[in-house]
Amino acid sequence: MSTSTTGIPFIDKSSGGSADGVIAAVDRALLLATDRTKIIPGHGPLATKADLVAYREMLATVLGRIKAQVAAGKSTNEIVDSKPTREFDEKWGNASIKPEAFVMMLVTALRL
Repeated sequence: MSTSTTGIPFIDKSSGGSADGVIAAVDRALLLATDRTKIIPGHGPLATKADLVAYREMLATVLGRIKAQVAAGKSTNEIVDSKPTREFDEKWGNASIKPEAFVMMLVTALRL
């Protein structure tokens, strides 16, 4: 599992990755972490348990929004235009993977 305190994750569906899998891995890490645990993310500065909780919240919220819209039959463009990452973009949306690309990645993976 690779976390980031500075950007949206790349989830490699072609290698068996999934957003649900990332969330499950974060959940496992959170079971092991304490408030004193130092987490070394794949990118960005040293992180804390609170950072990992925020990362999980972002992933679960965005994924939940996208799953609901896919189930409702929305097109990829409609889902992207709804900005399901909106309140997380300032913190995570300025790295190599942009929010729109992340949404498209998740929609595509859910529809396969």
